[in-house]
Amino acid sequence: MKKFILYIFILFASNSYGEAYKCINAQGKTTYQEAPCKNATQTSVVLNPINSMSAAKTQNTLAAKETPTTTHSLGNNYNLTVEEAYAAIPHNRTIFVPKQSLLAVSESSMLMQLFDFADKAIVLKVIAAKAMQANDTPRVKQTIAGYDALINHLSTLTTSDDLKIVKTNLLTAIQKHRNHFQTKQTEFQSTSHYDQSFTPDIHEASRILQQTYGLLMRTFPQESSNNKIAFYDYLCALDFI
Repeated sequence: MKKFILYIFILFASNSYGEAYKCINAQGKTTYQEAPCKNATQTSVVLNPINSMSAAKTQNTLAAKETPTTTHSLGNNYNLTVEEAYAAIPHNRTIFVPKQSLLAVSESSMLMQLFDFADKAIVLKVIAAKAMQANDTPRVKQTIAGYDALINHLSTLTTSDDLKIVKTNLLTAIQKHRNHFQTKQTEFQSTSHYDQSFTPDIHEASRILQQTYGLLMRTFPQESSNNKIAFYDYLCALDFI
């Protein structure tokens, strides 16, 4: 479903983020994560720590191959919850928990708002991709309009100094996703077919999202294991690559 291109992304933080634990839940789904397994069987521990989004994504790509894929139907109207969008990718969803954060209440609230925008963009991404597969031009156009509304709303969000770059990066990545679908829509007008290949905007957005993951890990190293995993899940699920 995805093209996997390895970006060599070196974090300047230490390797103390934790080892990569291999976990298998009751449904047989395998994941690799930096925190010990909860509500799942821990079968092994990978000795090399996960210290980049690319490394974590590679591990979870392997996990996806080990785990039977469940087909997720979006239905004809594409009305999706956030949970359904993650399941359709498919990707794990770990929710940032402000109460676990050592950040000031105001800053953890801002971070949660940014992740809410990421979730909304993930829903749009899945809907647009499904609409393209079905050659559903009205739905593609509607989703592009949804991107425009989301971008306008996110651009008005006020953040702390520490989160300004995170907001800017997230906004830029979502804008590039929107531009990708607009490019496909423009091409469709002359070909009557949606090309499923990635535009340069998708590759650039992927680079930005990976940088943002590293930035979050370096800026907030004191966050709980759950919240660090959430950093990865939000940004990786948003990433097309």
